[in-house]
Amino acid sequence: MRYLLFLLICFSTIVSFAQSDRNDGSKEILSFKVLNKWHLSPRIDISRSGKYLYFTKQDPFSYGVLLVIKDLEGKHYVEAPCYGEPHFSSDSRKIIWMRSSDTLCVMNLKDFGLSYIADVEDFWVCNDFLLYRVSKPSRNFFVVNLINGKEKSFSTVIQFKISGNGRYLVLWRQFVSSVQSLSLVNLYDGKIFEVWEGKKIDLFIVDSNGSQVAFLTEGVVLIYNRFERRNLVKLKCTRDDFSINRLIAFSRDNKNIFVTVKNVKKITAPEWKGELTIWSYWMKRFPPELHRKIDEKDFLATISLSDQQIQLLEYPDELVYFPGYEKLTDSICLIYKSIDSLASYDDIKEGVWELLNTRTGVRRQLEFTKNATFALMSLGGRYVVYYDKIQKNYFSYEITTGELINITKKTPVLWGKDVERGIYGYRYICGWLTDDKALLIYGEDDIWQVDPAGVRAPIRLTNGYGAKHGLKFFLALDDYCYRFLSENESLVLSAFDPITKNNGFYMTTIGKSRDPDSLTMGAYLYCISENPWVPSYYNFLPIRAANASKYIVRRMSSTEAPNFFITSDFKSFQQITDIAPQKEFNWYTAELHKWQSLDGRELQGILYKPENFETTRKYPVIFCFYERMSDRLNTYIQPDVLTGGSSINIPYYVSNGYTVFCPDIHYKRGDPMQGTYDAVISAANYVSELPFVDSKKMGMQGSSWGAIQVNYLITHTSLFAAACSVSGLSDWISGYGSLMADRVSAQEMYEDGQLRVGGTLWDKPEIYIKNSAVLNADKVTTPLLMMHTTDDELCAFSNALEFFTALRRLGKRSWLLQYEGNHTLFGKDAEDFSIRMKQFFDHYLMDKPAPRWMTQTLKQDDTGLELDDNLKAPGEGLNVK
Repeated sequence: MRYLLFLLICFSTIVSFAQSDRNDGSKEILSFKVLNKWHLSPRIDISRSGKYLYFTKQDPFSYGVLLVIKDLEGKHYVEAPCYGEPHFSSDSRKIIWMRSSDTLCVMNLKDFGLSYIADVEDFWVCNDFLLYRVSKPSRNFFVVNLINGKEKSFSTVIQFKISGNGRYLVLWRQFVSSVQSLSLVNLYDGKIFEVWEGKKIDLFIVDSNGSQVAFLTEGVVLIYNRFERRNLVKLKCTRDDFSINRLIAFSRDNKNIFVTVKNVKKITAPEWKGELTIWSYWMKRFPPELHRKIDEKDFLATISLSDQQIQLLEYPDELVYFPGYEKLTDSICLIYKSIDSLASYDDIKEGVWELLNTRTGVRRQLEFTKNATFALMSLGGRYVVYYDKIQKNYFSYEITTGELINITKKTPVLWGKDVERGIYGYRYICGWLTDDKALLIYGEDDIWQVDPAGVRAPIRLTNGYGAKHGLKFFLALDDYCYRFLSENESLVLSAFDPITKNNGFYMTTIGKSRDPDSLTMGAYLYCISENPWVPSYYNFLPIRAANASKYIVRRMSSTEAPNFFITSDFKSFQQITDIAPQKEFNWYTAELHKWQSLDGRELQGILYKPENFETTRKYPVIFCFYERMSDRLNTYIQPDVLTGGSSINIPYYVSNGYTVFCPDIHYKRGDPMQGTYDAVISAANYVSELPFVDSKKMGMQGSSWGAIQVNYLITHTSLFAAACSVSGLSDWISGYGSLMADRVSAQEMYEDGQLRVGGTLWDKPEIYIKNSAVLNADKVTTPLLMMHTTDDELCAFSNALEFFTALRRLGKRSWLLQYEGNHTLFGKDAEDFSIRMKQFFDHYLMDKPAPRWMTQTLKQDDTGLELDDNLKAPGEGLNVK
């Protein structure tokens, strides 16, 4: 079943931001008290046969959840109360759900007949079986065959697991006499194999075919094999420097067990032996934090079932990657040594990759990956593939032969253009053909099929169509990257036009270099895959019926709430849901605008206006920016107190009488804030000329990287009447020398990361100085509201404090709101900050009275949210000379 990421947090508060509930007598304006009307469907799924579908929706009368079940080939349509997650049976003949906290419903989808099971505590559906536990006093555990209706019950079941093939059930049971047991049950013939009986079990796992069970009791791992005479084998655990604390899974060949271990003594990477914490200038890595507990981390290990040897797979500050996108299955995996394990600063920047044999523990360092921006193993485990940032090509390394091949040198593609920006990461390699015969790679526009052995010529699957028509193509179905793709298989692609912002679907065929077939395109958002400027929760990958060519897609636009559709061909769509809460409120419209930046580049941006827009009225405008937000033109922005825990919520502000403009920014490596200045100032000049904009009431707001830019801009322009920066930086010099999360140096972020300096503090001191807002604090004329969290691991609170204390020393109008947390706010803190930020903008952009927290020294427990009607504006600052 699928959980959607497009969920609404319902807030309860006595504070309403709205001036009044209605603005013109027809539509209500957005305020806190109406947020609970945004009940967008959180769950949807389709049966394996493709004949039935369910989705959930909010009951507008009881505020409970309703389950809607539809027969897609008939007229059956049922609504029923729902508590929890529904499940279709594997044969698509039944659907099971909880209608309340203790009543289980089983519906026969042939005639929609319904039966109930009372006093149910929880349930599970696995292939042909329904498993459920009844509530106290008995808490019996039942197994029902959904095909023939036969039922078995078991008492005192603590926990259960099902083998990978779905045929065997392992039951952990607790008897009255304090005796526990493990039993292996064949679900189809009912045979029971007694595994063990004793005092206490801690953990257990079962292999894929139900032949072996491993369990942990009193610190000892025991193995049960139903085919061996001597069923129970005690693993000796040949090392005494750690203890096993978790059983994860059997390996794919069932010869190893993956476990995690905890330190008994001290586990460290081989090259680090020190016990004393000393910070010295010549150190090649940062020492552990003072008083840090070494045994806080669990470490991955394997136990060989043949010789009972334990192999530690990872050390501190290492990451383990398995073939099949981190699937714990194979005997070979990749190890990435992170910052604390590396020997030099160059290694810190590039990373070190090793191959590890999980059976023997032998490592092979991959020296050739020194310049790799990322590396991954092929789905079948035959190759390591990586992108070399120096040679700007992809390379494959065949593990058995050691052969290294440049696999993209024969393609006319500038592969480094997007890879070096770190936009796509390992997902830039998006699929593998059966037995690792080929891999699929995203180009800047098109998709390529490449032979990892370097024998067959690369094939441009989309035939240059993306480059010719300005489209970006990506694989549209989630399962494409987690399974082998077949030769000549047809693939559904998502397509995005970065100029018009249209989105839709195309189709192409593996092994064929031809123009893809256009299925649908329009001014909607279905799924703009792999786009860093469109948050992932706006996207919805189509859900495919396992045994039928039917798909669920989700579609939205700026004025249409996300709704679900059924399609078989991605050309015609049958609408399933009709969710439209925005129709009750003064909503927003979104317009795509173009103008010229100060450097002559054509830029795009989105202008958000209220639905009840009046051409004769002058509106205040808030500029909100990050990097390239225009790709979000057709997104339906969820009303919330804050967007992403830090930014203004555009629907809320627009509904309450603001306009909002989101300009794109293009940066020049080596002088990043010049790109910000050229884009935002040109956008402000452009917008100020619009007849409905009050050019004296322009504000701006940004968070994180956006806040860094806000801080910079107010030291270089007086165009804005108010500004708000959230979780940003102002001092690039002290920031360069600071540490981020996990003792990671911030230097890489400045040199090669998002801050784009392109050199060290000593290479380009003038750029660090130019971009440091704190060094130009004396030039600020714009009132500034800052928000920062105490434990920010990206942008240190001390850095924000530098800017505030500078502004305070200079008598500049500024406020710093400090909350507990890390970079973003949620819950009551988010509500509180949202209220204060709105009050701040209302004062400076709408001429409303300032709240008391902006004008007075408050006593303890005084929120100061009431407006100060006795003072027109906050007065002069200290301005100590």
